[in-house]
Amino acid sequence: MQMASIWSNMIAESHAGGLYLAAWSLSACVWFGGSATLAKRQGLSVPRTMAILILIIPLFVLGARAHALLFEAQLPLVRLVEEPSLLFRPGWRLPGGLLLGVLFAPLLARLWRIPFRAFADAVLPFAGLGLATGRIGCFLQGCCHGRVTDLPWGVRFSAGSEAFVNHVGRGLVDSSADYSLPVQPVQLYLILAGLLTSAFLLWLFPRRTFVGEVGLVGVVCVALSSATLELFRESAFVQPVALRSAIPLVVGSVAFLFWVFVRLHKKNPIVPAKQAIEVTSQA
Repeated sequence: MQMASIWSNMIAESHAGGLYLAAWSLSACVWFGGSATLAKRQGLSVPRTMAILILIIPLFVLGARAHALLFEAQLPLVRLVEEPSLLFRPGWRLPGGLLLGVLFAPLLARLWRIPFRAFADAVLPFAGLGLATGRIGCFLQGCCHGRVTDLPWGVRFSAGSEAFVNHVGRGLVDSSADYSLPVQPVQLYLILAGLLTSAFLLWLFPRRTFVGEVGLVGVVCVALSSATLELFRESAFVQPVALRSAIPLVVGSVAFLFWVFVRLHKKNPIVPAKQAIEVTSQA
């Protein structure tokens, strides 16, 4: 007997697409608003902080698209160079976006004359909440779903959703069916992980022992939670799940090791959080 409950996604595909974009737009607003508040509390230039975030968003999108093409679809790099327009089509994987954003954030902060460690402390606490907001759109659209399951909280998505199309393409359900098979609600897992990450980082922010601690811990939390939950994902591509998890694991591991290095080696020029942070107006 089928044990999974039927959580029907009754939103038609045309409407879900609009809600998907609305959810991720709201996600950016949540992230920007929270980051501006924490930047102001640290004496950072809010306009410059917002400018960096605006520049990071397209990097997220490009990195996420490149991840889907190169690591999952196994598209040769030569073809991507020959057809760069492929980067602007739908189909993303967030870990690649996180990697590209993390790599370029220090450079952007330097160009905009913002202390990077203070910037990281300002933008990471609300990143989890922003991601949780965006994942609501994923749930409504039925994308980013998990593997087929018989768990009681399994979710069936309606015809037209990405989960349904995926199952029809694999021959798991007939095209005339109303719902997909029950799957792991990975979108809900990611929402919960994002909320817990933001709650923890906001708790840590006034208790940090040095500037940059919240940012480093935040990168670890976001990367490792993403890597762990990737293990429950169902992919339309052929790349193994373990390799999909490699990017966020690398990012999280590097950030964690750097954080440990900073804490253990007191000779590093760490500015205590209780001291005044360099204000960008001095630049």
